[in-house]
Amino acid sequence: MLRSAPERVNHVHLKDAIRSRMDGVIADHEPTPAIWSREVFCALGEGDVDLDGVLKELERLNFEGWLVVEQDIFPQTAARFAQAVTDQKNNRQFLTSRGI
Repeated sequence: MLRSAPERVNHVHLKDAIRSRMDGVIADHEPTPAIWSREVFCALGEGDVDLDGVLKELERLNFEGWLVVEQDIFPQTAARFAQAVTDQKNNRQFLTSRGI
């Protein structure tokens, strides 16, 4: 989309994901909530998405819209909730280290 119709992009939802986990959800024919319970979406830089490539393309386009960072999970324990807080701090550091 960034290359084929950049004029249509006014905001970006930035996520990282672990492909093998998504493949498992698909292979097991699980419903959508399994994406979150299996934690397919991980902290930025810990998955398989070429985030640096996406960010470089946004920079090349002089993108000035919203950049929303999402990491969809279902934290069901206090420890996992605390990890989610740490993950968000790490996400901010990931972006800061790239000048965002």
